[in-house]
Amino acid sequence: IKKIFRDKELLKTDEIKNYDPRKAEVKSYKLEEKRKEVTSESEDGIPQTLIEQSRTLSRGTDLAYPDMSLTVDNGFGANQIKFDCLQELNPIFTLCDVIHGFITALRTLSTAKLGFYADVNIDIFKGGLHLKWQNKEYNEKPEVYLYYELLFCIKVIEAKFEVGLAIQIKDNYFIKAFISLDASWELKAGIVFGEKEKAQVTSEQKAVPKIGIEVKLGDALGAAVTGETGLQYNTTMTIDINGDEQVKVEGEGKILPVVLKAHIVSEYFEVDWNDEKVLMEEYPLGSFKWPAKKGDENKDAYNPAKDLSDVQIRAILKKKFSEFLDVRISEVAGYEEIEIRPHGSGRNSPTTIKTPKFRKYDVDYTVNRIMWNIENKKDTLKLDTKSIEGLALKVDDDLRDIRGFGEFYIRNEQFEEYIDGEFQNILDDYISPAKIAKKEAQKASKK
Repeated sequence: IKKIFRDKELLKTDEIKNYDPRKAEVKSYKLEEKRKEVTSESEDGIPQTLIEQSRTLSRGTDLAYPDMSLTVDNGFGANQIKFDCLQELNPIFTLCDVIHGFITALRTLSTAKLGFYADVNIDIFKGGLHLKWQNKEYNEKPEVYLYYELLFCIKVIEAKFEVGLAIQIKDNYFIKAFISLDASWELKAGIVFGEKEKAQVTSEQKAVPKIGIEVKLGDALGAAVTGETGLQYNTTMTIDINGDEQVKVEGEGKILPVVLKAHIVSEYFEVDWNDEKVLMEEYPLGSFKWPAKKGDENKDAYNPAKDLSDVQIRAILKKKFSEFLDVRISEVAGYEEIEIRPHGSGRNSPTTIKTPKFRKYDVDYTVNRIMWNIENKKDTLKLDTKSIEGLALKVDDDLRDIRGFGEFYIRNEQFEEYIDGEFQNILDDYISPAKIAKKEAQKASKK
């Protein structure tokens, strides 16, 4: 490891990439010393001791990180504990690789390029053959038939535009912020064999704008955060070969969901993390049919018969208010006296202070207060699934804003002020014209 950081000439080359400390060898020296004592008597009978001593020094090579072991006797027999140097030092070697990656990036920073860029890719008239088959059940009888479709698919145009600001250090080392737009127009034409044979032509137009930031530092780190949404419109023309309705055209448009995506990847740390959060669900823009049938214009209108029950409404509200941290309420329920004796003043009388005692309510309390207001106006409100989910989302956002960052509870007086004020305005946004008209008709009939 010292060799990696001390050898400056080695750092200036790419040889460091091929240097593996785990295979390094070091010079080894072995010193053997021999000593021999011989006791004998001299001619005059006096004992004497002769000492024979020799030293031998040998040289060689050995692994820099050999395996070692330790023998421990705990009274029940000797146990050998092995210590693998390479395995213990692996995190250090991995850290050295990461440091080398950053050193390489810093070394090439002097050649970095900063500026705007623009990429444009356009493909036209790309296509193929689409074949699909599966078993389906008749709508009017419990029998199965073979459904299949044969379509020719042509992408009339597919384009991607991207502009951004980037710092390019070298290949695979960059930081960029960008805005892009993916747009396409696809046509499908062919024959569908189902309960009825029909020819079909489908046109799909889609535009997806995207904004994001991306960081890439070789294999050490790759990270990206993007936000995207889109607009999509589909039009289908169907020719019923054997039916009474010869030609039928249907169209439908929608705004695609607003999605926030995050991705972090690192080969060194074996990380590959993805996450995404839907900020807004897709929103329909309406549809049309030609020729229009009587009653079709009211098909998508609000229908009071689709109202949810109280149990279903409570379930939606509680689920929303329980996400991440529960939306809970607290209030002052009294005071208690606490004696505080100044430190080191044994003879001084203690000081008495009053501290508030808080009563804390769970998320059911929040739901009950919302439900009480909904039930009082249920004769005039839209209570279908879509409306209740939208109402729950709006109230949840408002209450979390009132609670503030780092807080766990909303003061009850703040909550009541919100219920009596802003929440009533929100309920007005969900008034059902159909229910209002019905109430007016009932009043008129009584008169």
